[in-house]
Amino acid sequence: NNNNNNEDEEEEGRVSVDNLWAHWAVNKPVSFRWHDLRRHLILKKYPDILHLKGSDSRTTLFCGAFAACQVGLSIVSAKMSWWGIVGVSAVVGAVLTYDIQALCHEMCHQFPNPSLARKNSKFQPWWNWLWTNKVMSHAIGLLSSGLTWGPWYSYYFGDGHRHHHKFVGTGRDIDGDALFWVWARAPFKWLDNPFGSVLWASVGSLVIPLVYFGSLFPCLLRDLSANWKEAILASLDFGVKGIVTWALVSRFGLKPCVYLVLSSAFSMGLLCHPLITFWILQHDCKTLADPLPKDEEEEE
Repeated sequence: NNNNNNEDEEEEGRVSVDNLWAHWAVNKPVSFRWHDLRRHLILKKYPDILHLKGSDSRTTLFCGAFAACQVGLSIVSAKMSWWGIVGVSAVVGAVLTYDIQALCHEMCHQFPNPSLARKNSKFQPWWNWLWTNKVMSHAIGLLSSGLTWGPWYSYYFGDGHRHHHKFVGTGRDIDGDALFWVWARAPFKWLDNPFGSVLWASVGSLVIPLVYFGSLFPCLLRDLSANWKEAILASLDFGVKGIVTWALVSRFGLKPCVYLVLSSAFSMGLLCHPLITFWILQHDCKTLADPLPKDEEEEE
């Protein structure tokens, strides 16, 4: 039956995941192979990007630099008008905060190996290792995430993200239920319109910490052994956010904290900021294993 299904898929213009990737994926579920299949297809079509694979010290250094920029801008914002804070956080702060989020994701996947690093000099492999080892990645990730309103350190460095990669595309991938439902279609009919959608996304961008803890606590109570690590990382993450907030408010007043919160909210779609496109498209995946639209099937 499986062979017949595979033949039918190929006749209808689809590519079977099992046929394409079976040589690598013996005894692994299809869901486990989604990211690997996507990477395989990208490298097959664009082999020139192969040299970009692997850990890179610039990931950690850029994340630290963007975090430093946010510290500086938050301090400067203490002397801005409220409208000035809104403008700078939307135009500059949102991009920096989005980049910090994205680089936290990259750092959580870093596995440095000096022997595989590009060797422009004899010191470069060890320089790369210094900035991409797990201790450094955790430290920069925690401090950088502490300047944002999102749970990016605990979310990416915890086991939940690893489970997402393992089960993506199946019912066991809970990324959507845990966090990304905020950027789905508004669940209430009276909000299912352009104005309501902007309102829904804006409120969601401001309550992300509540959404995150609202999904983490039930999981923690239901299965402590599977979620204790992420709970500890979340405590560290929001502990650093609390320290940052206290330090800024006590020294510079409320405006720097408002700047950081607005930067994060705009980076996640407040008032339909252009960066909302990333969150809408996140994990909205279609692979070559999916059936083609009917009109494309008819053309073939």
